[in-house]
Amino acid sequence: MQKKVIIASFGTKDEKAAKDIENMEKRLSSLSPYPCIFAYSSHVMTEAGDKRNIEEVIRDNADNEIIIMPLLIQKGREYEKILSYGFKTAAPLLGREENIRRVAGIINGKLEKLSGVKYLLIAHGEEGKKNEEFEILNSLLRSDIRLRTLKGSECYKSFEIEEEVIHVIPFLLFFGHHAKHDIKEVLVPYFKKQGKIVSMIEHGILQEFPELSEIFESNFTALLKENDSLFS
Repeated sequence: MQKKVIIASFGTKDEKAAKDIENMEKRLSSLSPYPCIFAYSSHVMTEAGDKRNIEEVIRDNADNEIIIMPLLIQKGREYEKILSYGFKTAAPLLGREENIRRVAGIINGKLEKLSGVKYLLIAHGEEGKKNEEFEILNSLLRSDIRLRTLKGSECYKSFEIEEEVIHVIPFLLFFGHHAKHDIKEVLVPYFKKQGKIVSMIEHGILQEFPELSEIFESNFTALLKENDSLFS
């Protein structure tokens, strides 16, 4: 039996986002003493580019010992689906409270405090699901920085912003469909119609806050240490 690592991202059909995912996958695989397989966890993304769906990869490696490194932000439905496969799995970006504190510190330190400006971090969110990680993160961010979502109880449409100027930052790992369509083409015009002055960062948080990549690395290293005496 051989040990193998599946590095799983949600997936994208966007060429630029796919390249950014590939760079992160290579960065993580360089830390692994075991062969790494790259897969998409979303059924919508099956056979997108050169990656297969994670369930197909698992079936093809039924005789191997598998551990999974997910490229996800939160403990949402996508993470729960990966856990349901029954393999040892690393935490997502906000999977531990110490990581949430680290994320907040990075963001607070990077974004300059400007009078009359609201920084709006926009995550995807999920309908009918309250996210405790986002609540904790919001409690640790400065008052001029708020995290809101495209869907769910923290949806940006449910909150009023008093500041005249809004800097929108997609709280997504990579700048794919949701960032280009749901944020740039829908959210930004929504606030402009309210008379707001809106600017938007056009890349994901791993580019805007590169230190966040180190959290994925530490989560991956922790998984490897937990699963092999080589790292003990």
